[in-house]
Amino acid sequence: GKTTILQTMVMALVRTYSPLDVNIYIMDFGGWSMNIFRQFPHVGGIANDNEDVKIEKMVQLLDRMLSERKQKFSDIGVNNLQGYKQATGVRMPNIVLMLDNFAPVLQLHPELDTFFIRLTREGGNYGMYFIVTTGTPMSLTFKINQNIKMSAAFSMADKSDYAGIVGKTGGLEPENVEGRGLIKAMPPLEFQAALPIAGELESDRVKKIKALAEEMSSKWTGL
Repeated sequence: GKTTILQTMVMALVRTYSPLDVNIYIMDFGGWSMNIFRQFPHVGGIANDNEDVKIEKMVQLLDRMLSERKQKFSDIGVNNLQGYKQATGVRMPNIVLMLDNFAPVLQLHPELDTFFIRLTREGGNYGMYFIVTTGTPMSLTFKINQNIKMSAAFSMADKSDYAGIVGKTGGLEPENVEGRGLIKAMPPLEFQAALPIAGELESDRVKKIKALAEEMSSKWTGL
């Protein structure tokens, strides 16, 4: 369910916004199935867990982007993306970094901890967002986790984990339905996730996603 909901989020973003408004970067430490989005014009890059150089370059790019936006916003006296757009008339895209399966990340790349702390602490004001999946709440370090304001959980083996992820549930648990989970709110709410695209078989959905990517890529050629 965790990878599927990331795929659904990608599809929602590319169908709703143009590449001028949203750019997506992906780190795949799971089954590498996020590669099906590589051809979308919104996707700035995808790095799998065995691609150390790509991961390093992606982090350097995003860290530099955050610093540049921070300086630009400071120069004109605003502290968020909307204010910057209103003050300058410049169409600056939101940046979304998606990371599938955080558990092995800091074991393989311990030096990235500082970057993730900075991105989760400062990124939102500058239109840069981090979406991450993990198998257990303990996979994220405390310093990263304390900066994350929104969280959701699918069915958990240890029912006590719900409180740490979405808040006190008062006994509420997700129904035993594929894609059903709880999302942080006051009180937590039950939600139903959708598949990224219609199709009975995963192979059918992959074909449709790739076809849509080709269509959108042709539309935005030369962007």
